[in-house]
Amino acid sequence: MKKLSKLQKQKGFTLVELAIVLVIIGLLIGGILKGQQLIDNARVTAQMTQFQGLQAAETSFQDAYAGLPGDLPSPNTRVPSTPPGCNAVGDGNGVIGTPATAANIYTIGGVGNENICFFAELSGAGYLAGVSKPNASPVIFGQTVPQAKLGAGLIVSDVQDAPSWSGLYAADVETTGDPGAVAGVNSMTPGQAGQIDRKMDDGNPTTGSILGLGFGTNCTNGGTGYIESSTTNDCDVGFKLN
Repeated sequence: MKKLSKLQKQKGFTLVELAIVLVIIGLLIGGILKGQQLIDNARVTAQMTQFQGLQAAETSFQDAYAGLPGDLPSPNTRVPSTPPGCNAVGDGNGVIGTPATAANIYTIGGVGNENICFFAELSGAGYLAGVSKPNASPVIFGQTVPQAKLGAGLIVSDVQDAPSWSGLYAADVETTGDPGAVAGVNSMTPGQAGQIDRKMDDGNPTTGSILGLGFGTNCTNGGTGYIESSTTNDCDVGFKLN
């Protein structure tokens, strides 16, 4: 009898074995996607925590010094450690600096404006960590202003892309310093912005203490919703501090 060759003796996968392999592959893919979703949710939570921490720091500063950080006149005579560029900046009018839409507040005058001195004075008073180079010009994210958890840096302004808002709030913005100036380089996706708005406010990008900002109509639909099907970083959010 003719012997079978070694190749002929090898068997292929059965249908059951193939099905098991496909199930395992599906589980692995599902696990990876779920893991990525958990990571993304954790980053959004970290951003909300950062906003709330900044609000608490500003409130503590105001209670201690009877004025807003950045807006405080002659902080060098009161705040323990303040960079020289902030000594004569604050005018005590109850608002922080200039609107972000009026100019690039990251670079104008370097540290010599109320928007940047906000963080420098919070740091000098011991209410904010991570501001190691308050005199840097242009501003360095993570050193002159805090690095935002979802990208870019934090800014503070009296009004920004929303004339109906007055007072002080913080927002993530892209590196140009002008929210909405460039597509795809904002700090977060519409889905992330929507998640923050729903968890911290009313979910409406045009009302409440959270505003949806960003590039044109890529972030919001111009009405009451975020374009959450988009995965492009076309959104920033404004968070009202007081």
